[in-house]
Amino acid sequence: LIGIPTYLFIKKYLPNDVSIIVMLIVTLPIFFITLYEKDTLTFEKYFRFFYLHKFYQPTKRIRKEAYLEAKKKANQRLKSKGKTIKKRPKGSKKAKNKERSNK
Repeated sequence: LIGIPTYLFIKKYLPNDVSIIVMLIVTLPIFFITLYEKDTLTFEKYFRFFYLHKFYQPTKRIRKEAYLEAKKKANQRLKSKGKTIKKRPKGSKKAKNKERSNK
């Protein structure tokens, strides 16, 4: 798909042996992508996980306590303004459904 047109185009400007080498260099990444598999993941899936890990996940882990402290401060600010955060009902799904039906 890419190799033959590349070979035919370059053959006009370079000798035959050099144009074949260029064609191989152009097509090698495609062969790599189609044949690569690691831990039963294809290249596309593996590259996606690698990309997400490298660029979208924070490099420095934040402690869970930091989130809890921020939530407490937000609750205190809301309480000082006279507002509160509604808590979700705890318990089984039946209890939650009863509370929803009572509203």
